[in-house]
Amino acid sequence: MSQIIENWTDVTAKVKSVEPAKDLSGHVQAEVQVTKAEPVEGFANLLEDAAGKTLNVYVRQGEPAEKRLKPGDQVHLRLRRGGPLQIFAHPD
Repeated sequence: MSQIIENWTDVTAKVKSVEPAKDLSGHVQAEVQVTKAEPVEGFANLLEDAAGKTLNVYVRQGEPAEKRLKPGDQVHLRLRRGGPLQIFAHPD
């Protein structure tokens, strides 16, 4: 069993696509191209190498973060790694 590490990273990214998450009810999955990744004081930065990469991010439906996600737009998101293959956006 692996231990969960509380982690957050602030990213600037371009939204490539948004669609309902097929594998996680109540969420959308956004594909974003990260241009900048910065640490959040007091938290581990498990996405420090994200700049220049495309990430698939889970965002809870109906939250402020989801409402800002429009393909082609540049957004600022606070992200956390929830496991080796899952990345989640902070609801705000």
